[in-house]
Amino acid sequence: MMFSNSSADYRPLFWVGRYPVGVSVLLIIIHVIAMVVYSLASALGHGAIFALLQFHSSQVLSQGYAWQLVTYPFVASASIMFVFQMFMLYWFGPDVERFIGRNYFIGLYAALVVLPALFLLAYAEVMGPVSYQGAESILFGLFIAFVAIYPNVELVFFQIKFKWVAAILLGIYTLMFLAAHAVLQLSMLWVSTLIAAVTIRSMGVATGLGFFDRISDWIEHRRQERIVRQNNIRILREQEKGESIDSILDKISKHGMGSLTPIEKKILERASADLIRRDKRH
Repeated sequence: MMFSNSSADYRPLFWVGRYPVGVSVLLIIIHVIAMVVYSLASALGHGAIFALLQFHSSQVLSQGYAWQLVTYPFVASASIMFVFQMFMLYWFGPDVERFIGRNYFIGLYAALVVLPALFLLAYAEVMGPVSYQGAESILFGLFIAFVAIYPNVELVFFQIKFKWVAAILLGIYTLMFLAAHAVLQLSMLWVSTLIAAVTIRSMGVATGLGFFDRISDWIEHRRQERIVRQNNIRILREQEKGESIDSILDKISKHGMGSLTPIEKKILERASADLIRRDKRH
């Protein structure tokens, strides 16, 4: 299980009075401040400044605005949906952070920001230029991470397990985006969901989300197959090299060094150098 051994990784960043402030709470503060600034700037007619922080595939690819890969989640205006998103982050974020530790939580959040943005670049290459802003898919990914850790915890008052809540929300969002022909939003939703579920599964947590567990297990199986295949290739190459050296030495014993071709001499020199390096290590 890939969790930090440092107790400091599970402590708050700092305290405000008696209230602990972890990374998830700090993210809420940053999101809220960014929302207030953006809303006020828009009200005063200066909202265009924030266009440089939104994700625009054409600007990232042709003008080198690489910062847009990480700034787009913080461009959001005041809305009921924004309040709901911050509520989700406040409700589920600290539990995920406490479970996997601060550093892994930061890594998870970074993956949910950057990997979907890279997906958008690939999407733009096929479908044409795209623009994106806001943290809706990212925060839904954090919710999926919580569900992956606590799939059988029940929602208060409704006595329904969170894994079924996640399935219902995924279904509703999928139907909404399909009906609206919002392919981009639908893609971002599922990309974030997969990133969150597979990341938690890769930490050794049996998520209880069968579909995503199977995807993660398939990825791990393919990785192990690749390692085995590389090891087999290495062993075969060493065997072939050993057989080649034996034949060269046999040739020397029968006909002398002068009988070797330039290629055989180079093979012998490399083998000799490898042997000297191994002796030095031991």
